[in-house]
Amino acid sequence: MMRLKSRWIQSSMIIIVVLGGLLVGCQNKKTALVEQEQQHQEVEQGQQNQEKEVASVAVEGPPQDMTEFRLGEAAKAYNVLIGAAIEPAYLQEKAYADTLKKDFTVITPENRMKWQFIHPQENQFTFEEGDAVVAFARENNMQVRGHALVWHIQNPTWLTNREWSKEELSKVLKEHIHTVVDHYKDDIYAWDVVNEAFEGGSYRESIWYKTLGKEYIEKALIWAREADPDVQLFLNDYGIEEPGVKADAMYNLCVELLEKNIPLDGVGFQFHMDLHQPFDMPSVYKNLKRFADLGLKIDITELDIRMLGTPTEALLALQAQYYGELMDIALDLDALVSFTMWGFTDKYSWVPGYFSGQGWALIYDENYQPKPAYATLAHNILRGPIPLTYGQPIDTHNRQLVNPLKASYVENPPVVDGLIDEGEWDNIYTYGFSYNQLDGENQCLPADEADVWADFKLAYHQDYLYGCVQREDNITINNIVGETYKNDNVEVFLEYGDYFKQFRTVVGHDFENGDTDHVAVWNGDGTLLEFKVKLPETDMTGLTMGFNMALSDNDSGGNRNYQLYPITGMNKSYLGRDLTLLLCEGDTPRPANFDKVIPPIKSRQALVIPTIDGQINGSEWSEGVRYNFAYDLLEAPHHAMPKKRDDLYGTYKINHSNHAIFGYITRMDDITIVEGPLSESDSVELLMTYQDQDIHLSAKILQEPQIVGDIKNFQYAWDEQGQFFEFYFEVDQPIEKDTIIPIQLLLRDNDGHGVKHLVSPFFGGKTGHAVEDFGELQFVH
Repeated sequence: MMRLKSRWIQSSMIIIVVLGGLLVGCQNKKTALVEQEQQHQEVEQGQQNQEKEVASVAVEGPPQDMTEFRLGEAAKAYNVLIGAAIEPAYLQEKAYADTLKKDFTVITPENRMKWQFIHPQENQFTFEEGDAVVAFARENNMQVRGHALVWHIQNPTWLTNREWSKEELSKVLKEHIHTVVDHYKDDIYAWDVVNEAFEGGSYRESIWYKTLGKEYIEKALIWAREADPDVQLFLNDYGIEEPGVKADAMYNLCVELLEKNIPLDGVGFQFHMDLHQPFDMPSVYKNLKRFADLGLKIDITELDIRMLGTPTEALLALQAQYYGELMDIALDLDALVSFTMWGFTDKYSWVPGYFSGQGWALIYDENYQPKPAYATLAHNILRGPIPLTYGQPIDTHNRQLVNPLKASYVENPPVVDGLIDEGEWDNIYTYGFSYNQLDGENQCLPADEADVWADFKLAYHQDYLYGCVQREDNITINNIVGETYKNDNVEVFLEYGDYFKQFRTVVGHDFENGDTDHVAVWNGDGTLLEFKVKLPETDMTGLTMGFNMALSDNDSGGNRNYQLYPITGMNKSYLGRDLTLLLCEGDTPRPANFDKVIPPIKSRQALVIPTIDGQINGSEWSEGVRYNFAYDLLEAPHHAMPKKRDDLYGTYKINHSNHAIFGYITRMDDITIVEGPLSESDSVELLMTYQDQDIHLSAKILQEPQIVGDIKNFQYAWDEQGQFFEFYFEVDQPIEKDTIIPIQLLLRDNDGHGVKHLVSPFFGGKTGHAVEDFGELQFVH
């Protein structure tokens, strides 16, 4: 399929594609793709040398003549509805209403059909605001998606402040569903019947689940079908877009419901996405397709792509790219009928009020001007479906497999009492919480050491894993009810065969849903946690399992400030993703029955190439992802970084552009010694393998680097104190997007009595030079 430059589209191709598409609107998307390809063959031959990346339209901005273009009308050619969640009060604003009329073919009431608004008193229903949504849709030839018949929040106090028997609550729910669905019969084409039924891989502990059991889902679907035999019935949730334990739980529920002939037409995937922690599109495609293969519709129901900070040209282009990739998936999958965003203008978005410092998530700005994301959607719809090659599994033999963290065997297990008895945690493997996975652009620890710091120890005995967390935090929040993950807490993630568990302990409390087999005890001031969890193994000696730990820090009572892990990632461990390995060290190791690759560190394609002069000038280093060093390779079994920052602490960033790779390393160190050889001096090292050649840069502090490898135009600079090192070099071939290579960075520290610390971003051997001890670097746009 040809790919057209944005300005070329603005001529006769718009007419050809739109009219050609409308002719096949009643056919499936694959048929439309074939016929459109035939129509374009002659044009394509003359344009073969003009192929560009589809996302290029996002950089150039919207096509010049889009004032009369209609996203929704164009998408009808491929049986895709373009939707937006709306609030009826805003319909009085002319620009709001006019934009909806122009571009959207389906609307969802963002709030006004939820219990709190439509059923405010036990014997009172108020339909006026929902009716206003339906009336607007009817007047403008739009469809309406109902949202939501059953949810765990935005419920009225008469419902939540009472203890209900199973029979009583069942009657209330049935009456609510029958009344609401019947009222909107023939006006609503689909209902989100049950919204957000899962938390992680388990059923959410909602009023419905705790009182009625999981059968409330079946009953809700049956009652909705009784009230309207023709309406489409959906389950809707977030965190199920990619494969993981939550997606698996939803999939298994769908299989169970279909086998029992419970009415279910589809699953809604919300797609609230963080630009700095994006979904993996091949994984998304693979996951959506398995639901479609069940015969279900697979709608995108609440899409937005939020960003942190002020929008830049690069961030808007990246946002447009992801919107476009999701549209390509929608155009490919016949079962994906609705492409609905949670709003459409940044003027009225839920994001800034929920995610501190984030916003700009939608396709129109606050002044109703189309953003690059709009142009990319228009471009991709006009171009039509393209062949997608998603779904290939990770080829781990070409990847850097993670070195497992280790748990020490203990003959006498610790007493889990929130106290460290003499000797019980001595000589136990220790690691740090080092990467803030909440921030996709800066995964470093807080700048202020007093903000939050912690390390953890791991040990095992027979079938129990034991842990000890030592924590310092100047503000502790532990009183948030409901969304308990927002509290200061510690989480443990374990995966072994079909076993996956997430354990959460809020500071000062036992594990949520804990029992005698899974226990967490804090000391009085929240600075020490001891825990134990039981595994389905009589003897864990030599066992390797999937593992991660997280430390949450909330300083305001709103959203979390930090979510610290021992590895990089995108805060997906609650889905069973982005886990590392844990080895229960012993004389008889058992090989893992799976390999793990952890998320690579990212090298961004930068729009600005910095001046290599040993200092940061203006915004020249504003792009890219910043990381810190995380492991001390020399101090076994204590592998956490030094607690005191001035003892040794370092950060780094690596960007690229065309043929060039450039970056910086910062260091804090109270004593610098460079008199001996490099291996015994304070020094920095960078090692990588790129395009079949090994590259090795090494330098004592403030001295000229030694270079191994065939690189070009090498430049470097130190600041005067030896705290900031910049480098730049070029390689032969242009750097291809998404290429993943092995990499290692090292900081060496000698305080006068030999090398005391050798720190790396990755856990591995004592020198860090062996390839198996490297991590990975991915070149991203």
